[in-house]
Amino acid sequence: MIKAAVIVATLVASPVFAGSWNGSTTDGIRLASVTTKSADEIAVMCDVGINAPISAITFAINGTAPMPNSSVMMQFDKDAPIYATTDIEGGIGTFAHPDVEQFNRIVGLMKSKSRVKVRLFNGATATFALAGSSAAIGDKCAVHGDTMQMASQ
Repeated sequence: MIKAAVIVATLVASPVFAGSWNGSTTDGIRLASVTTKSADEIAVMCDVGINAPISAITFAINGTAPMPNSSVMMQFDKDAPIYATTDIEGGIGTFAHPDVEQFNRIVGLMKSKSRVKVRLFNGATATFALAGSSAAIGDKCAVHGDTMQMASQ
């Protein structure tokens, strides 16, 4: 009985059971997301063909999204945490060249690591499995400075 309880507790706490990544492309926009059993979510939206500055990463933890211009902590696997500042909409967007570099770095980590722990400005924390994120995000989700500039003119 105790062994069964330990197995169940391990399965429930495992990020593997935190949700499956899914992705789809509609009208030149690639949307990839994962949602946990407790409705925490990461969504990655990428311009893959319409040349508009709408690529962004958004989060929701315990029903809360990041505040505009707040900090989001992400720790991929056992690496040192990285901190990203959200844009005026509360996401990690691509409106300026430093934003593009940050966005591309985070998307690359999401596609190459096993899990990410996310902490918002209010201390809300969730861990997301990244298995399947590479396929869900796809190969065309990289913003280039020239595309970003062209879209903002």
